[in-house]
Amino acid sequence: MNLTSSLVKEIIDTTGLRNIESTYFAGRNNDYFVYVEVQTHLSRALLRVRVLKLDEDTRTGLDTKLASNFSRVNYSLLFEGNEIIVIIPSNTGWVRRIREITDQITEYLSSADIATDSTDEKTIIEQIPESLPHIIPEPPKPSVGMGILGSFLGAIPGVIAWFISSIASNDGFLVQTPEVHANVSSRVFLAVIISCGSYWGFLLLSGATRRRSAIFSAPITIIMIYFVNHFSYAFLFFTNLPNLTLTNAFLQTRDFLSSYRLTLYYWVALLFAYLISFGTYFLLYRLREKFWKQQH
Repeated sequence: MNLTSSLVKEIIDTTGLRNIESTYFAGRNNDYFVYVEVQTHLSRALLRVRVLKLDEDTRTGLDTKLASNFSRVNYSLLFEGNEIIVIIPSNTGWVRRIREITDQITEYLSSADIATDSTDEKTIIEQIPESLPHIIPEPPKPSVGMGILGSFLGAIPGVIAWFISSIASNDGFLVQTPEVHANVSSRVFLAVIISCGSYWGFLLLSGATRRRSAIFSAPITIIMIYFVNHFSYAFLFFTNLPNLTLTNAFLQTRDFLSSYRLTLYYWVALLFAYLISFGTYFLLYRLREKFWKQQH
């Protein structure tokens, strides 16, 4: 998501807030000071309203009011001290939703006679330039190179965990006694860690959209899963067969798999890992900000 001049204008026209600096907007709604930050790299907006006192009854009532008017998929409500924070994902109609949620919150606070806290407003007003009108900077361009680097780095913990698991499982019997039936190892579930790391690594370092991050990180995830699965078997043969270097074991893994009747075992494990990875990507993309937590 990029913050273009047309999007800024839409936010201003819809919410009635002022664009005070780059991705920050502020203003009043029902006499309550509202502060909005558009986080383009996370494809979401943060809505903040601070009051003088926020008791448990008010929190519960506000949560109930929003839940009755909006789907939980379209917002997350958090409380920090006397501050109300709403995370709004930038999906369909998100700008209009900022205004609607703001109206719901301030109307509820007003009906409950909750006083506003003007501390934030004074701080923000001091930062508003008094001379030239605000000039909207060009949005940062996504960096595919940094995203690819982040994707590889993000996948490494899962790759290491997979390799350590293959060593700890002591699968030497598969080579020493090939007549023993082989089962698919549970380490294929580590594809979840590889997939999450690869996806989030690309998303965070590239500054690209979630869809673009999923498309570009998926091939890297496929490569990393294939590599660690192949290398794990190569290391298995290297440690259990005499006079064999690790390089030769890696290059001749297919031949050894055939000799020890492990080819089907190898490909089924890889297929399961890819299916798990696909499911992980699906959940990551579909659930979006539903389970995101804001870091302060």
